[in-house]
Amino acid sequence: MGMGAALMAACLWAFASIVYGRLGQVLSPLWLNLLKGGMAIAMLLVSACCLGQPWPQIPGLNLLMLLGSGAFGIGLGDTAYFGAINRLGARRCLLLKALSPAVGSLLSWLWLQEALSGLAILGMAITIFGITWVVSERSREPGRSNVDAIGLGLGLAAAVLEGLGAVLAHGALIQSGVDPLWSATIRLVGGMAIVVPLLLYETGSAPQEKKPWPKLLLIIAVASFFSTFLGLWLQQIALKYSPTGIAQTLGATSPLFVLPMARLMGERLSGRAILGAVVALIGVAILVLYSPHE
Repeated sequence: MGMGAALMAACLWAFASIVYGRLGQVLSPLWLNLLKGGMAIAMLLVSACCLGQPWPQIPGLNLLMLLGSGAFGIGLGDTAYFGAINRLGARRCLLLKALSPAVGSLLSWLWLQEALSGLAILGMAITIFGITWVVSERSREPGRSNVDAIGLGLGLAAAVLEGLGAVLAHGALIQSGVDPLWSATIRLVGGMAIVVPLLLYETGSAPQEKKPWPKLLLIIAVASFFSTFLGLWLQQIALKYSPTGIAQTLGATSPLFVLPMARLMGERLSGRAILGAVVALIGVAILVLYSPHE
């Protein structure tokens, strides 16, 4: 269940990455993060009411862990990721984001004492190598030939913050048994609690009258439904039923799902992109077959 949820979330994030890349040309990273997070919180609360799920009894420490997970992984991590996309482009950003599973695994080993079999680690390494091979292919976008130092820093920060947020969320989920729907909501609240004060101090971030807000809000609502609402909910299921490193690695397969989407949009796929996808899928198969099941 956890692995399937992680792969489904990766597919949804691949779709959203295309949309957010376009929106990043119009909105600042903080505004984009606030709008998509706020909409997703509303969707999750409505879902909780419709499903008849009352507010869970969560120990104070686990509640703080979930809020901290959202603050690091969503509030700071997503904002850094959106900023990196604007400076580096999606391919280089995804390359840096492939470091997140390694960060999550290292932190889980240090803090949660999670052990992985040698073959599972091999599968994880092959998967990350395959993803890196795909997304590190030289971009043909104009103005992307040189690496922006600030963009590189933002991309690395996003990968580390996402890994830290995943470990905190996984620790809270396995200790408290909270439902993934509520854990996703709590994480988003923690993330928005960081975004709002940052937005107040951001210079020149006030929305302009000339922006087509009705159209933008509609696009953000659709992207939020698939990526933040469904994607984050599925990620919480993955973190609850799979070790952190495995959930993060399978979640990092988003670039592979981008390939068929790009082909449908008329983009020609190189042999390197296809070969990298095959290598990564072999790694996913090894990871699924030889990882510990909870």
